[in-house]
Amino acid sequence: MKRAASLPILQTRRFARQLKRLPAPGLNDVQVAIEFIAQDPLAVAPCFVDLASLRVHRFDCMGQLYLLGFTCDDDIRLMHLESAGALGPAPT
Repeated sequence: MKRAASLPILQTRRFARQLKRLPAPGLNDVQVAIEFIAQDPLAVAPCFVDLASLRVHRFDCMGQLYLLGFTCDDDIRLMHLESAGALGPAPT
């Protein structure tokens, strides 16, 4: 089921600070990941029971695996961006 791409996208302060630390190529990769989430946020599976409201999108950024945590209720709230290290390409 696709949701409308008109959901507002909000960033937490922590997420904004993490974005500032990325070089330009990394910002482009994150922007592509955000656009993917905006198209269909429900395509990303939720976490387990304790974190059921949190969804984590895995993607490749500058040759490293990155995790982008977000919630999706009345809006898409980008919560956390974390590098998981050089573990190979993100699964598709």
